[in-house]
Amino acid sequence: MVPKCDLVITVSGTATLHVALHNVPMIVVYHGNPVTWNAIGKWLIKTRTYSLVNLLAADPALAASGRVTSDMHVVPEFIPWYGSTNAVSGHALELLQHPQGLHAQRASLAKLVKRP
Repeated sequence: MVPKCDLVITVSGTATLHVALHNVPMIVVYHGNPVTWNAIGKWLIKTRTYSLVNLLAADPALAASGRVTSDMHVVPEFIPWYGSTNAVSGHALELLQHPQGLHAQRASLAKLVKRP
């Protein structure tokens, strides 16, 4: 079904690589527990990039240092995501209503997949 989609909302992990191989635009989410994240996660995890697609697309030195920022992302991430679905659904609607964002993602994904 993935190749037939205009946009995929997927969880973080190897699923992002599967979607990228089909050159389908995506939004990456990973539902987290807000109590755990605020108590422990944000103190232990310093990186702001979690999806494998964005890490592979980033400059290797930046990816290793954890300094990849959201403006460098190929695909949008909502990680950790908890609470309302409005942010994710709003972003999905924005992409679907303005397909130039989908085209830009497809071009970036195609470039990433063809990388040696």
